[in-house]
Amino acid sequence: MKTSNKRIVALTVALMAGFGSTMQAQAVTIPTTTISFAALTKVTYGNPDIALNITQSAGVTTTTSVTPTICSLVNNLTVKVLTSGVCKITATNPGDATHKPARAVTRSFTISKAVNTLTLSDFGWLSMANPTADLTTTETSGTTTLTSLTTRYCTLSGNKVTAIKVGTCTIRASNPGNSNFLPAKSVSKTVKIGLTSTVSPPVVPPVNPPASYVGPWTIRQSTFTDANSTNMIGDSTAWVNNGWYHAGLGYRIAQVEVKSTTRLTYTVTDSLGRPTPNKTVYLSVGKRHGGSNAKVKVGTQSTTGIDKTPLDQLLLTGTTNAQGAVTWDVTGLDETARAGLYIQLAAWVTDLGVDTIDITNLEFSIPVGGPATGGGTTSPPIEKTLIWSDEFNGVAGSGPNSSFWTPDLGDGCNNPAGCGWGNNEAQSYAACANKQDGNGSMLITASTAAGDSTCTSNKTWTSGKFTSFGKKHFGYGYFEARLKMPTGGGTWPAFWTLGTNINTVSWPSCGELDIMEFAGNNPFVNTSAAHYRNPSGNHEYKMGALNNSVGLAQGYHNYGMLWTPTEVTMYIDDRQVFNVKKGDTGLTNWPFGPNAQGADPKMYVIFNLAMGGSYGGGIANNFNKASFSIDYFRYYSANGYGSTPTSN
Repeated sequence: MKTSNKRIVALTVALMAGFGSTMQAQAVTIPTTTISFAALTKVTYGNPDIALNITQSAGVTTTTSVTPTICSLVNNLTVKVLTSGVCKITATNPGDATHKPARAVTRSFTISKAVNTLTLSDFGWLSMANPTADLTTTETSGTTTLTSLTTRYCTLSGNKVTAIKVGTCTIRASNPGNSNFLPAKSVSKTVKIGLTSTVSPPVVPPVNPPASYVGPWTIRQSTFTDANSTNMIGDSTAWVNNGWYHAGLGYRIAQVEVKSTTRLTYTVTDSLGRPTPNKTVYLSVGKRHGGSNAKVKVGTQSTTGIDKTPLDQLLLTGTTNAQGAVTWDVTGLDETARAGLYIQLAAWVTDLGVDTIDITNLEFSIPVGGPATGGGTTSPPIEKTLIWSDEFNGVAGSGPNSSFWTPDLGDGCNNPAGCGWGNNEAQSYAACANKQDGNGSMLITASTAAGDSTCTSNKTWTSGKFTSFGKKHFGYGYFEARLKMPTGGGTWPAFWTLGTNINTVSWPSCGELDIMEFAGNNPFVNTSAAHYRNPSGNHEYKMGALNNSVGLAQGYHNYGMLWTPTEVTMYIDDRQVFNVKKGDTGLTNWPFGPNAQGADPKMYVIFNLAMGGSYGGGIANNFNKASFSIDYFRYYSANGYGSTPTSN
C-alpha cells in the first residue's frame, strides 16, 4: 500500500507524543513536616511546671516562649509559670532531608491569679480593764490593711487596737491581692467592750534573744548530685592543696540543655552547722579564675561570655530564708550547644577562699530537645590523611619502640614538677611497666609488689610512662589513639601533649593539651583540658567533661584532638568533649599557635598511668594491679594542617 510522506510524518509525531506522555519523569513531592501540639488548659499561678504534649512527623521540634516575662521554658517540653497572664508557646520544626519545614504552631493558655486566703486573730479579752490587744493577720500574699469600723469605741494604731469606751468594737481586715493573687475575702471580728471581760488575754511567752549565728560559713548547693552531674574530686582536692580554697570544697560539672533555665539552691550553715536565716549571700557568676565562656542571664543581669579575671563576670546578692536557703535561676543565652561551653558559679558569704563552698560548672552541651543525659555532640567527619603512626605490633614483653618513644622514670622528685609529679601521685615510673602484649597493643601496668613482684620501685605503686620528646615532635593536625581504660579506684591514665619548648619557657607557658584523662573512681567520665599561662602570668586552664552511657573500661574507644593555630577540639568516638579557641584565653599569642615571631609550635605526645593524686583520688583497698591498653597512636593531616613529625 502506498503511503504519503506527509502521513508518515504525522504518524511519527503522534507516536513520539504518545511515548513522551508515558515516559515523562514524574515530579517528586516532598511532604511538609507536621507538628501536633496539644491544646493547653487554663492553670493557676503557683501550679507545678507544665508538660507540653508535642509530636512531629519528622525533624526536631523546638519550642519558644513568646511571652518570656509570663512563662519560660525549663526545657523543650516543660513550661515554668512566672506570673499571671496569657502564656504563648510557639513550636517550630525545620524538617529534615525528606520533609519540608513545618508551619509554626502557637498555643496559648491563661495563667489565672491564685486564691488569696486571709485570717484575723481574736481579741475577745478587750475591755476597759485590758484596753489593748495586738492583732495578727495571715495572708497568702499581698498587703493586709486593718480598719476600725467603730472608731467611737475602739481605734487602731498599726496592728494594735485600743478600747475607748464601753460598747461594740468591730475590726475589718482587707487585702487587695497583687499581680499573682486575687483580692482576699474581707474578714471582720466584733467584740463587746465591757468594764471587764471573762476572756483571759493570751499568755505572752518570754521573748528569747535571737539566735546568734557565727561563722566560719558553709554554703552548699543542693541542685546537683552524683545522679545528674560529675563530681570532680581530683580537681577540688588539688585546688584545696594549692591553698586556693578552704577544705571541704565541692566541684561539679553538670551538662544542661542550651537555652534552658537551671534553679540553683544554696543553704548557708554556721560554725555549729545550723541553717542561717536572713544572711546576705553573694553569687559569683562567671567566677573569677574560672574561664567561663557561656552567656547567661540571672535575674535582670546578663554575662557576655568573656572572662573578667581577677573579677567575676557578675556578682549578685541574695538573702537566705527562714530555712537558711537562697535560690537563683540561671538561663543560658547561647544558641548552639557544644562541649566546653560553660558558666562557673559559686555562692559565698565572706569570700570564695575563706568559706567552705561548692563550685558548679553549668556546661551547655545538650542541644535543645537533646538527650537528658548529655553525651556530646556528634561532629561532622574530619577530612584527614594518615601521616605517621605506631600500631604497637612488637613482640610480647617488649617495650615501646625506642626510635619513637622514651620511658619517663622516677617519682618526680628529680623533675621540675616535684615529688609526686606536682599532683601528689602515689606511683614511681619504671620502664618494666611498659610492655607490648604481642597482639597489637601496648600495656601500661600499675602494680604493687603483690600485683607484680618482677616490676617494683621505691614506691608502693610502680607504673609506666613514655613520651615522644626528642624523637617525634608534632605540629598542627589530628591526633588519635584507640584506648581501653583500666579498672579500679585511684587509676589515672592520660593521653596528652606538652610543648617541645618546655625546657626553655617552662610549664605552663609551653602549653599542655590533655586529650584524654580518666579516673577509675568516675568510670563513665572522660575529661579534656588546655593549660596555659594567662595574661596575668598565672596558670589557667579550660576543661570539658563527658558523661558516657557505658563504663570506659569495658572496651576500646577512639580519643582524638584536632589542633589548628586558633582552635583545639577534643573528641571521643567522634563526639566532641571539649573546645577552646584562642579568643577564649585573652592571649595575643597563645602557646598553641604562632608566637610573636610567627614561628609555629611543636608538641610531643605522652602516655602514662598515674595512681591516686589530685585527679585519680583515693586508691581502692585490696587492689594491686591495673592495665591501661593502647591499641595505636596515629597522626593525620586534617583540614589543611599537618606535617611530617620531626625530632626537634
